[in-house]
Amino acid sequence: MIITTQTPRMTRGMAEALNAVAKEQQRPKGRIEGDYRSSWMLVDFGDVVVHVLTPEAREFYALDELWVDARVVLGADSPL
Repeated sequence: MIITTQTPRMTRGMAEALNAVAKEQQRPKGRIEGDYRSSWMLVDFGDVVVHVLTPEAREFYALDELWVDARVVLGADSPL
């Protein structure tokens, strides 16, 4: 899963929020990779890996191109 945030601070907040939701769902906490100032953080839940990036990092690393053939689960125009 790839998520875009606007700032490194929001990136960290999103990674922490994902772990909070996992706790609420009584699921194991994800392992967070990346520094608190990073523009890209990864949260590894084992069966799901979530990449949280700023727009600049998303463009630079081009993960969308790497996973172009992957099945889209939730698109940008989908309601949350």
